[in-house]
Amino acid sequence: MRKSLRVIVVAAALALLLVLGSGIGSAKVTIDFWTLFTGPDGRVMGELVERFNEEHPDIEVVMQILPWGEPYYSRLATSVVSGEAPHVAICHDYMIPRFASTNAVLPINESMLEVLELGEDMFYDAVWNNSGSYEGVRYGIPLDFHGFGVYYNVDLLHEAGLSSEPDALPVTGDEFVAALMKMTKDLDGDGTIDRWGIIAPLDWFRAWSLWAGVWQNGGDFLSEDKTRSTWNTDIGRKALQFQVDLIHKHKVMSPELSVNPFLAYYQGQAATMISGVWEVLGAEAAEGLNYTVGNHPLIGPEKVYAIGSHTFVLPVQAKRDAEKERAALTFIKWILDNNLDWVKAGQCPSRLDVLEVDEFRNAPYLLPQRTIAEQGAYGRYLPKIIPWSRVQERIVSGIEAALLGKKTVEQTLADMDREIDAILARGR
Repeated sequence: MRKSLRVIVVAAALALLLVLGSGIGSAKVTIDFWTLFTGPDGRVMGELVERFNEEHPDIEVVMQILPWGEPYYSRLATSVVSGEAPHVAICHDYMIPRFASTNAVLPINESMLEVLELGEDMFYDAVWNNSGSYEGVRYGIPLDFHGFGVYYNVDLLHEAGLSSEPDALPVTGDEFVAALMKMTKDLDGDGTIDRWGIIAPLDWFRAWSLWAGVWQNGGDFLSEDKTRSTWNTDIGRKALQFQVDLIHKHKVMSPELSVNPFLAYYQGQAATMISGVWEVLGAEAAEGLNYTVGNHPLIGPEKVYAIGSHTFVLPVQAKRDAEKERAALTFIKWILDNNLDWVKAGQCPSRLDVLEVDEFRNAPYLLPQRTIAEQGAYGRYLPKIIPWSRVQERIVSGIEAALLGKKTVEQTLADMDREIDAILARGR
């Protein structure tokens, strides 16, 4: 009887230990994830986070969407200082220097890459080597890359006697201008243009086109040591003159720069629009729009495209937690393993293997991403300098002055050089 009782007690104790033991190490790890995806891309990322959480009962990712641009980056920087940083965050490639230089994000070391199961052979060279690195150290993992293209109204192409087949779309700047002139129309014969050949947002969209034009002609807009601005050269003048001539010489783009470019294009007031690959979501949603996408025209002999990336970064925590860090890496890996689903948010895949997936290669609704993804092999990223945001602001305001005719191309670029030199001298 005593022996039986002893057996029962021991068995009960073992059962209790098993119950208690099952909870050891199985508590859910919660990590915070910050993004600036405020449009439909935020919805897509939210759906991916939900799927990840369902498939990983031991990890919960809490996603927070913050306002796009400087408000996001200011809050991210403040969160690190206050010890309340998210465990994972999205960071544009050109913002990496700002956070790396202040030790606000962790370097991505070899052991982290082993968890991520990533290597340079899985990406375009430009994407892997430039999107997340600063001064030879990797801080970001590329989620995607994005380039710029031309959104064509197919019906207006055909009306002008032009083909909408991908191989027939303009490639060079001269071909592009010729097509725009055919699509620019005075529809009612009153001597004023009712439909423009092209429209483009004034801000940094045109800036990206500008430095792409410089690169395509073998130039650059910063000195090799990144201490001087080099816009005011024959190559710089050619790139800016191309944009000015669209308005004042060829008269294929409206001089009214305050016009909403997206509405103008969607409503048929402009036959084409230059924008990023992400604009595919807006084009798809535009009622009655029959569109296609071609690559940004080349205005020089070198095949170079300006591209950028969203990257994952690991903000520095008040107290480093290995378990949360590994959960963050697990999340990043899962998102990259499902890169095709993110591509549907209007981005090009960061991973080369996605390019070979049957859906990506053949689905009609992925034509824009498929077209612009070709730029990855010829892509070039922005220079990694800490005060990039202020430099870009100066470039944008310079372009506006030239397009409005307030300054000559030469004076615009001379002023840009002088003012950017002052920004670079301050360093931050």
